[in-house]
Parts: sequence; structure tokens; C-alpha cells
Amino acid sequence: MKGSVWKSLLGLGLLMRWPAILAWSGGGIFLAAGLARDTVRLPGAWTNLGLLALVVLLLHGVVSHAVNDCADWASGTDRLSPRLLSGGSRVIPRGLLGQKELARISAKALFMALVLATVLFFRLGPGVLVPLAIGLWAPLAYSLPPLALAYRPFLGEWLGAFPALLATTLGAYWVLTGAVTPRSGGAAFIYGLLCQAWLAEHHLADIGADLKATPRKLTTAAWVSLRWGLPAARFVPALYAGAAVAFALGAAAYWGASFAPAVVPASASCLIALASRPHDVSATTRAEITMMALALLTGWFLGWLV
Repeated sequence: MKGSVWKSLLGLGLLMRWPAILAWSGGGIFLAAGLARDTVRLPGAWTNLGLLALVVLLLHGVVSHAVNDCADWASGTDRLSPRLLSGGSRVIPRGLLGQKELARISAKALFMALVLATVLFFRLGPGVLVPLAIGLWAPLAYSLPPLALAYRPFLGEWLGAFPALLATTLGAYWVLTGAVTPRSGGAAFIYGLLCQAWLAEHHLADIGADLKATPRKLTTAAWVSLRWGLPAARFVPALYAGAAVAFALGAAAYWGASFAPAVVPASASCLIALASRPHDVSATTRAEITMMALALLTGWFLGWLV
């Protein structure tokens, strides 16, 4: 019994994929807290932020990763993945959690998130339903049929991942201040583009496995590789990081120089992506980890300087 409990706890810990949580939704909440630190006016604002963070942790760390593991194991891409940072949480091949257990864990986490969302609704009113609805939509539409956005180029990033990240960051800012400003939106957009960049870099290692999956998993990187060859796939994360550079420069010109420091880590992410070798899994993994760190650094710059 003790061994079974320990195995389940270990499986849950691996399922959470903490580096991804930290460099995605965790960084978004940190960014929002930094942006809002001088304008917090709502009573119980930090308690509300804590509740929202728990909802995000359940939806991103458990629901999203559990359904993604099930979908990618069923299609076969996780079975063929090189498995450094790619290939899901690997709780299924390690025998820690099966697909049925993942489905039950996901359902329980979803129920807990809905309970916390109900508490937030009564504390904050109907406005909180907007980020919560996007947070519910994203993990389910990203991985599960009939949409399975992760299996379609561009749609996985722009209709699944990116809206969820913006909803997390701006939802956290709204929870603290009761408003969303253009400057907070600009900061969230820059951070989101850099997270899109490292997510695209993450997909490079799985291109071979994704193209052999049934159904074929056509991430944007895999689609570009199919059309123009594997070396061209590195331009996907580079373009996202380059867009962050351009947006940061525009924000600095329009809203003030406090946005300018974000250009440095964003430019570094772009150069790292261009230099990465899609055929070398170790190289793309190192590039992804570095780009994660740079995204977090950008979030820090934006949160404390804007």
C-alpha cells in the first residue's frame, strides 16, 4: 500500500512538469504581481491571487499535462519521442500512472478548480469568469478531439497556448487591481511571445516522432519541417522571439523606455533559436532551457520596471 501511494505521488510530481509551469503560467503570475504592486486596491487582493494561482496550477499542471499525456501516448508520438524534455511527463512508460489513472486525476483536478473558481466568482463577481473560461478551454481544446489543436499547425499555439497564458497574466493583474491597462497588456504580450518561442523550440525535438504519430501531430515546427526541411524549423521559435523584440521596441517608443530592457533577453532568445540545430536533440534541449530562463528574466524586467 505504501509503495502504491509513493508511486502515485511520484507520478503526480512528474506529471506537473514544474519547469514548464514555472516558465509559463508561474512567470505570468509573477509578471502580473510586479506590474500591479503599486496599484493594488481591492480588499483581499493577494488572497484572491493565491486562489487564482491554485486554479492555474490545477488546470495547467494537472489537467493540461494529464490529457496531453493521454492524447500523445494514444497517437504514438510520446512512444517515439527522444525523451529529454520532450515526450510528455513519461509517467505512462515508467509505469507510475496509467491512462485511466490520468483521466481520474484530471477529472478530480478539474472539479477542484471549479470549486475554487466558484469561490472566486462570489468574491470578485462575473468578471473573473473570462480568464477562468479561457483556462478551462485551453487544456481541453489543445489536446482532446474533436479539436486537438496541438495536432494542427499554428492553431495549437494561437488558439490554445497563447490565450491561456494571456488569460493567466492579465487575469492575475485584474484580480489585484480590478482593471486591465494597455501597458499591462503590452507586457503580457511580450512575455507571451517569448513563451511561444521556447514552446516552439520544445517542439523541435519531437518533429520526427510527431510526423510518425497517428493521427500525425502537425505542430507548427513539424509543418514547416515537412514543407521546407528540418533545418527550416528553427525559424519558428526565432520568429516568435523576433516578434517579441519588435513588440518591445514598439512598446518602448510608445509607452516609455521601461520596456526597452526586454529587448536584450528577447534578442538573445532569437539568436539562440537561429543557432540551434533541429537534428540535435541535446542542442535543442539546451536552447529550450536557456530560452525558458530568458523568458522568466524578461518577465522580471517587465514586472519591476514597467
